[in-house]
Amino acid sequence: MVAGVVAVAVIWISLRCGSVAEPYVIGLSIFLVGAATSFVKQLPTLAPYEYGFRVILFTYCLIVVSAYRVREPITAALYRLYAIAIGAVLALLVNVLIFPAWAGEQLHRELVASFAAVADSLHDCMRSYLTGDETAVDGGVPDDEPAIEKCRATLNASARIDSLASSARWEPPHGRFRSFSFPWSHYARVGAVLRHCAYEVVAMHGCLHSKIQAPDGVRQAFRAEIEDAAAQAAELVRVLGGDVDGMTRSSAERLSLLKSVHGSAYGLQLALELNSHLLVSAGSLVEEAKNGGGLERSCSRLHESTRRQRLSWPSREADELEETEAGGGCAAMMMRTRALESTAALSLATFASLLLEFVARLDHLVDAVDELSKLAKFREEGDPI
Repeated sequence: MVAGVVAVAVIWISLRCGSVAEPYVIGLSIFLVGAATSFVKQLPTLAPYEYGFRVILFTYCLIVVSAYRVREPITAALYRLYAIAIGAVLALLVNVLIFPAWAGEQLHRELVASFAAVADSLHDCMRSYLTGDETAVDGGVPDDEPAIEKCRATLNASARIDSLASSARWEPPHGRFRSFSFPWSHYARVGAVLRHCAYEVVAMHGCLHSKIQAPDGVRQAFRAEIEDAAAQAAELVRVLGGDVDGMTRSSAERLSLLKSVHGSAYGLQLALELNSHLLVSAGSLVEEAKNGGGLERSCSRLHESTRRQRLSWPSREADELEETEAGGGCAAMMMRTRALESTAALSLATFASLLLEFVARLDHLVDAVDELSKLAKFREEGDPI
C-alpha cells in the first residue's frame, strides 16, 4: 500500500513536469527510494523486516516503470494492488485453514524441548563423570553424546527463539493461545535464562574430557552428594518444562523441589568442606618417608599405586617410575607425583562448583517461569480445563 501510494504520487508529479523531465524524475525517484530502503533495513531494529523493504522497492519500481510505459499509472497501480491483495488472501487461507503453521505453537514446542534437553544433558553428565566414562575419539576430541548435542542446539537457538517470538506477536488467537496480548516476549526471556543454565551443563561436559581427572576414589567419596544434587536439579528442570508444556502452575510441587535442590546443594557444599583434605593430599608419602625413614616402603607403595590407579594427567608409565627408582630419585618423584595427584583431585572441585552454579541459576529460571505463568494465565494444577 505504501509503495503504491508513493508511486502514484511520483507519477502525478512527473506528468506535471513535462515529457522531457519525466524520465529523469522517475529515475531519480527510483534511486532515492532504493537508497532509503537499503539504508533503513540495515538498522538493527528493522533488520527482521528486510524482506518487506525488498517488496516495497520491487512494488514501487514495477508500478512506476509500467505506468511510464503504458501511460496509465492509476490502472497499473490498481492492478498491482489487486495482485498483492489476492496473494495475501490466498496465503492467509492456506496458513490458517488448510495447513496452519503458527509461529507461537512452534515457539512453545521448542522451548519445552529445550527444558528436556538441559535436564537430560545434566543427568547424562553426572552419570558419565561418576562412572568414569570419559570416551574420546582419535586425537582427543570427545565422542559427544546425543543429549549434550541437544543441549548445544539449545544454545544455538537464540536467534530462532527471538524470531519466533517476534512473529508470534502478529498472530491472532489460536489453539491454546486465546489471548490477543499473549506474553510471547516472556517465552524468549525464559529461553534466555534456560540458556544460561545450559552453559553450565556444557562446561560440566567439558570436565568429562579434560586431561586432568580426579582419581576414582575421590569421585566415589562425593558420589552420593553429587548424584543427589544433580538428580534433584534435573527433576526440577523437567517439572518446569512440564508446566510450560501443559500450561499449568504446580506451585506446591515446584516449591518443594526447589527446597530439595537447595538442600542437596548445601549437602554437597558441606561435604566438600568436611572432606577438603581429600582434595589437597600432597606430600603424605613424602612426609612418611622423611619422618619414618621408610623410603623403600614408600617407593614400593607409590610403585604399586601407579600400576593399579589410572592418572589422567600427566600420563606416566610405571616403567618411568622404575627408571627413576633405580636412579635413586624416588623421593623427588614422590613429591612431584603427589603434587600432580592433588591437582587432579581438585578437578572434582571444578565439576562440583559448576553443578552448584547450575543450582544457583535455577532460582532465576523458576522466577522466569512463574512470571510467564502469571502473565499467560496458566491454570492451576488440578483445575478443570
